[in-house]
Amino acid sequence: MADLTDYSGPLDSGLKHEDFSKGLLLKALVAYGHCIRVLDGTWYLAVERKLGDDLAFDCDRLVWDRMEVHDVEITRQLFDIKGDDVPALLKCLQMSPWTWSLECRVHLQEPSRGIWTVSHCPTLLAL
Repeated sequence: MADLTDYSGPLDSGLKHEDFSKGLLLKALVAYGHCIRVLDGTWYLAVERKLGDDLAFDCDRLVWDRMEVHDVEITRQLFDIKGDDVPALLKCLQMSPWTWSLECRVHLQEPSRGIWTVSHCPTLLAL
C-alpha cells in the first residue's frame, strides 16, 4: 500500500483504491454518500417540476422502498452485521454511506424498539 494522500501526480494505470491513505478513502466515502443524497434530491425535483409534488413523493417512496432493501443488504455484508432484529437495523443505519451526510444518532430502548433521530438533513433543508 502506497498510502497516497492525493492523486496529483501523473496518471498511474496500475493504481488501486488500496494505494490511498485511510483518511482520503474516508473522505471519499463521505463525499460519495453526499452524491447519493444529491442524486435523490435532483431526480425528485425533476419529477416535481414536470409532474407535481404528489407524484414526485409517490415515486420517491417507491424508489426508497426498494433501495433501502438493497442498501441494508450491502451494508450487512460489508460490516458482517448479523441478525434481522432492531439492533441489526440500527447498525445498518449507522453504517450506510448515505447517512454519513446526516447528523443522526441511534438509541436502542429495548430489544424490539429503537429510535433513529435525524437532527440535520441537508435534503429536507434544500426542499
